Amino acid sequence: MKGRREHKKRRDPPRAAPPAPPAAPLSGEFTTREKLLCAAVLLLLYTVLATWGQFDFSEFMGYYNLLADGFLDGHLYIRARPDQGTVYDMVPYQGRYYLQWGPWPGILHMAPKLAGWILTDRVACLLAGWLTSLVFFGIILRLRRSYFPDVPKWVAASFLAAFALATPTPVVTFHATIYHESIVIANLFVLLAWLGFLHYLEEPSAGGAAWAGFALCLAATTRISLALYAAGLVGGAAALGHWRRQPGRTRLAHLAAVTIPILLGGGTMMAYNYARFGSPWEYGLKYMRPDHRPYAWNRIPENFRHYVLAPVRFSRDSPWVLHTGWPPLVRTDRAEDVSSLLLGSPFLLLGALAWRHFRKDQPAPAPLRIFLAALCGSGLLVFLSLLCFDAASRRYTHDFIPEFLILAFAGVGAAGSATPWRRWRPVAAVVLTASVLLHLHLSFFQFVGGGPDANAMKTFLWMSPVLRRLAPSQKLEDQVAITHNDVGVMYLLQGRTADALRHFEQAAEAMPHSDRIQKNLRLARGMIGR
Repeated sequence: MKGRREHKKRRDPPRAAPPAPPAAPLSGEFTTREKLLCAAVLLLLYTVLATWGQFDFSEFMGYYNLLADGFLDGHLYIRARPDQGTVYDMVPYQGRYYLQWGPWPGILHMAPKLAGWILTDRVACLLAGWLTSLVFFGIILRLRRSYFPDVPKWVAASFLAAFALATPTPVVTFHATIYHESIVIANLFVLLAWLGFLHYLEEPSAGGAAWAGFALCLAATTRISLALYAAGLVGGAAALGHWRRQPGRTRLAHLAAVTIPILLGGGTMMAYNYARFGSPWEYGLKYMRPDHRPYAWNRIPENFRHYVLAPVRFSRDSPWVLHTGWPPLVRTDRAEDVSSLLLGSPFLLLGALAWRHFRKDQPAPAPLRIFLAALCGSGLLVFLSLLCFDAASRRYTHDFIPEFLILAFAGVGAAGSATPWRRWRPVAAVVLTASVLLHLHLSFFQFVGGGPDANAMKTFLWMSPVLRRLAPSQKLEDQVAITHNDVGVMYLLQGRTADALRHFEQAAEAMPHSDRIQKNLRLARGMIGR
């Protein structure tokens, strides 16, 4: 009995239950097929919307191709051409014209010319806007995989749709002026810099730091004002080295890897300025508007009203939705297509929730906090510079809205797995749809006062019978007449006299008392022999 009792005492204790597996995320990773599908659908949408269904990818302004021709001829100025009637926003200096923007897009246009191809500005804007959206999506997916696995796929896809269609991205992508092309190309490289920086924070290496620095170098040689993002990249790299307690040599190597390419970009712009205007600090602005200050602190209150407080105005007359800023204009020269960015893209308000990642009781991982702090700090710095600028425009906000939209995604990610995501689907769908329609409307009517776009004008005339039935007004009739006249002039310059005459006749029917239209009508009839 004693042996049996001892045997019972010696029995192995019960095994502990295995630890419960971690909770599975609400939705899995995007597969390669799903990513390719998103990219293909977006490219198809951009192809249709960037030409407004006309599928005409010809030159819109062609300034960067003129610059590329100059580079190929061995000079930095623009060659004057006989068919160049008017030159806008070029710098006149010593009898020649120069572009005020950086040289990098001109190099991009020059490369296809070496192979006998021509990259038109319409195609360049379309591709740059598409690639920028994909890089933005890449940042969102990396953040989701590393820090926010509970965020459903539909939320990540909604942020892609918001960036591609409900921010200034369609404005700078679908209306291929020289200003928009420089903005969208520069911001493509800024987002590439942030993607490289996020990769560097998670896997520190000199190569990752150099990736971020070199991408910002290309952005700076397109638009030097975006060099302000160097503050976030360099400061973030220094903060990461301090947090990881890296050896001194490693810190210096990483800081040098991110800083040297940025300095190279700044030095390139200084050399480019010196070769053109004889001074490394001169961008040619004083030759366009002498005694004018492009930046001033006293413009901040006025521009803040334009960008943050100005309402979206509605009218019974064409174009029905107006973005006129916050009048009157006192210190700001002009306010173009600008209203409150919080009304146009209200999902940016979600960025305020990102503060939860900095709480002391439940702090987020240090790399995420460094990334968000660098993103927010340098984005606010760029926003501040635009508040000091002499003009307010919707297109300028593309310089910082991508960064704020990434912060908004981080704010959504802070909600955690307890969020009833399905309940928010209808709200998200309504807000996103309204914002998309607002920005598509703004992009489409850029041809009214924002530079004649043949594609938008043709589509407007095709839609005019329906618009006349839905919202008849005298202003709409006047716009139809003016558009018919502009399209007629375009056809006349192309030698398509019969098509031009048809549009002049319709313009004269809608606006019979216009001397300009009657003059064009007589000219076209005389050329045909009527």
